[in-house]
Order: sequence, then structure tokens, then C-alpha cells
Amino acid sequence: VGGAVASVLALKVGTEQLLLVVAGLLVVAIVLVRLIASYRLPVLRTRRDEVLPWSLAVSAQKIAASPHLKVLASLVFVGALATTIVDFQFKAAAAGAGFDRDELTAFFAAALSVMSAIGLVVQLGVVRPVLRSLGLGAAILVLPLSLLLGESTLIVAGGLWAAVFMKASDGAFKHSIDRSSKELAYLPVPMDIKVQV
Repeated sequence: VGGAVASVLALKVGTEQLLLVVAGLLVVAIVLVRLIASYRLPVLRTRRDEVLPWSLAVSAQKIAASPHLKVLASLVFVGALATTIVDFQFKAAAAGAGFDRDELTAFFAAALSVMSAIGLVVQLGVVRPVLRSLGLGAAILVLPLSLLLGESTLIVAGGLWAAVFMKASDGAFKHSIDRSSKELAYLPVPMDIKVQV
């Protein structure tokens, strides 16, 4: 919804004025957080036998000691690297498409709005059936394979719409099936180790 509103406002009030709108929304968010924080909600306490030291070195040791965590860390690293490259290519293709500043802002906002909607549909209608029928191993490959297909399309066809297709793959699957799959992959990890790493 925010992207759809921003795509309209960018063309009506301009990109710079959208910053004022965002600042206003942040003020509203601060007020809402303060109101919510004023309610005294019961605190859920968990039993902890020991307090783990919190450092990067200890986390790295825990990851290095577990083949399962090494695979998960590798997936997270490669996924972050790939989606960062996809994001850069998408923005570079859009910047080279001849939009002025406000049109570019509106384009990004509309594209992100559509990607969020697609991601919601995937989360609600695709994730569970894919996980149940194909399993975690196949589900965790959906994002990398879709990015590979999108990247191939960009290399072969080039242009803005190939970049949009590639970014749409990222937007549709990163926060839906990919995230759900990774969360499931963390289930066998004991809670104290999961929090540490």
C-alpha cells in the first residue's frame, strides 16, 4: 500500500516532498510506539540456565563447529550477496531508462508495491503446498533458481523489463518461500545456539 501511495505522490508532490511525508509517518510511528509501550503487558519469561557470551568470535566458533550451521551461514551469505547484486542491477537498469527523478521514484515505488503483493500471494498460497509436496530441500532452492533465471533473462534480453523480471523474482520469493524455508532449517538448532549465531 505504501508503495502504491508513494508512486502516486511522487508524481504529484515530487520526490523531495515525499521525504516530508515519510518524516511525518515516522512521527506517527513514534507516537504509536509510545502509546503501545504505555500499556503494561505481561512479560513472558524464558528459563535460561546460563548466560551466553555475546561476541562475533563465539558465534563464529559455534557456526564452525556445526556442519548444519555452516550450510545455513553459507546460504544466508550467498543469498545476501545475490540479492544485493540483483538490487544494484535493477536500480542501474531503471536509472538508465530515461526517467526523471520523480518518475524514477514513482517507478521504484510502484514496482516494490507490486513485488510486495506478489510476495504476499506467494506466502499465502504457494509456500505451504511447495513445502509439503516438494520438501525443504526443493523449497530452499526456489529463490536461487528464480534469480538464476532472472539473471539469465537480463543477460540475454537486457533492458528494463528483464531487470524488473529479475527483481520481481527476488521480491516474490525472498520474504516468502525463502524466508520460510530458512526458518524451518533453523528448527533443529537448539534455542541457545540459535540466539547466539
